[in-house]
Amino acid sequence: MSSLWLELKRRNVIRIGALYAVAGWFLLQVADVLFGLLDVPGWGLRLVLGLLLLGFPLALIFSWVYEMTSDGLKRESEIDRGESITPITGRKIDRLIIAGLVVIVAVLLADRILIKPPAAEISQPVIAEAVNPALAPAGGEAPAGDTKQKSIAVLPFVNMSGDEENEYFSDGLTEELLNLLAKVDELRVSSRTSSFAFKGKDANLPSVARELKVAHILEGSVRKSGTQVRITAQLIDVDTDSHLWSETYDRQLDDIFAIQDEIASAVVTALKVRLLDSGEVAVQEKREQSTDAYLLYLRGRHIYELGKDTNDPDLIRQAMGLFESALKVEPAYALAFAGLSDAYGRLSIEGDLSMKEGYERSREMAMKALEIDPNLVEALLALADIQLEYDWDMGASERSYLQALEIRPSDAEGLRTYGYFLVSDGRFDEAIEYYHRALEVDPLQTRAYSGLAYAVILAGRYDEVPEIGERLAQFKDPEYVEQWRDNMEYVLLRYTGQYAELTERLPSEPETVGDLQDAAISYYHLGNEQKAGDYLDQLILIAEESTNNYILVAAALVHMDQIDRAMEYLEKSFEAREVNNSFIRGDPDFRPLHDDPRFISLLNQAGLEPPSSN
Repeated sequence: MSSLWLELKRRNVIRIGALYAVAGWFLLQVADVLFGLLDVPGWGLRLVLGLLLLGFPLALIFSWVYEMTSDGLKRESEIDRGESITPITGRKIDRLIIAGLVVIVAVLLADRILIKPPAAEISQPVIAEAVNPALAPAGGEAPAGDTKQKSIAVLPFVNMSGDEENEYFSDGLTEELLNLLAKVDELRVSSRTSSFAFKGKDANLPSVARELKVAHILEGSVRKSGTQVRITAQLIDVDTDSHLWSETYDRQLDDIFAIQDEIASAVVTALKVRLLDSGEVAVQEKREQSTDAYLLYLRGRHIYELGKDTNDPDLIRQAMGLFESALKVEPAYALAFAGLSDAYGRLSIEGDLSMKEGYERSREMAMKALEIDPNLVEALLALADIQLEYDWDMGASERSYLQALEIRPSDAEGLRTYGYFLVSDGRFDEAIEYYHRALEVDPLQTRAYSGLAYAVILAGRYDEVPEIGERLAQFKDPEYVEQWRDNMEYVLLRYTGQYAELTERLPSEPETVGDLQDAAISYYHLGNEQKAGDYLDQLILIAEESTNNYILVAAALVHMDQIDRAMEYLEKSFEAREVNNSFIRGDPDFRPLHDDPRFISLLNQAGLEPPSSN
């Protein structure tokens, strides 16, 4: 054995084995990066490893049989021992091995250090809260200290995979962590809209935190390659610029749900030690579901949000295809059913489907999701919207909203839509409170600003509208803010009877249904019945062609003292099941009808309680 070992060393077989191992490691790293960029399945990397293992004994055999000489490769048996240059070749191989090992150590150190860069390098600004003291729900200054200390913003995790196709994965991880943390009652968590608003823009963490009154930030990065994923996360106390907790996870994609739960639990534990008063919190029960289905759902949700933001039905349908693909992989996937419920409802709103078809399909999907998971917030909110906008079942809708908010108290969409419910129910002061809460966790939710402004107008608190516009101006471009102010001023001018000023502000040639309604009402009250009638006719033509917006025609007719015609169009509106019909009980446009038996009968037939007072 001793002589065999010496012969192996003399023929450089041992050195070739070591060099092969170093070269094989490099080849695996290159394959890992390239396969990640090309989205090659995980078996591709395993195939490379298998081929390398098969090649190892062949390399050893080759180095035993052949020897490098000054004249090239020759069989070892053909070379005179006195002419052998194996010692020289061995020294060259040693240098290659040492150089390779140095590079390996450097790469491993860089991977550990650079994968988790300093906070200022990987962070992207987030708006977690921007409470204007003048707009605090209680009418006073927003509470400081404890309230701020118990807030957290989750920045979008940085995609370090070098592949934009993996962006949905890092975004999905961020959203899942937001949802998990939002279940902690004592913790105020910034919403998805705010977290993603400034994605991709560099900023200094302390300055962003000071501007937005954020006490804690969770940030991190994701590197995905095939079925391998590395996730780094760190929780930062911005005031002290200290790390409360940090961790790096090297896992298979099959472990993604466990990683999400670990991160959320670790964050809650780190915060609870310092801030929160209650006992142990179970952030999330163990989830058993297909990783492939989950990734399809993330792609679908990413595209759905784009379609909703741009009012693009084609994107909504593309998202539906991905949700359906997720259900083919995992037939009992509640989140995919909830995604389909949202999509069908959105297609109804966009006019791509009829109200009946869209909302009934939306209800079907929401109920399937709730059969699988009765506490799924996404499905509860979808069902609550259906019950409010299509069923006009105020009691059932409120129960669904409150159940969702009990599970996830910091859900900005839940807070906003419940605010809309309260407006529909004529509970304006309560609605204002919930809109404020929604904007505390999501100051970029533009629909919440419009809802809040509408609620304060209906509550008669007209002087608060400009302050809401000033708050919006902190986060939106001037052109958008100017358009928003125009829309709110139109509402304010009409509800306060300032018709002359309203006609001056309207476009010279109104085209939208809202502008046509405002023009018809204003010119009628100013005594120009000819112009009022022309604009009313244009509004009626659009409503009849779209079988929608009958409620706007009815409101204009009430102003024009054509009550019988107004009732006809209200009946058409209820037959078409327009989504805003539950709102008419508190709408000032319809106050002249509150004592009309036909109006009360119509509400009763729809299951809506008549207005409590004139």
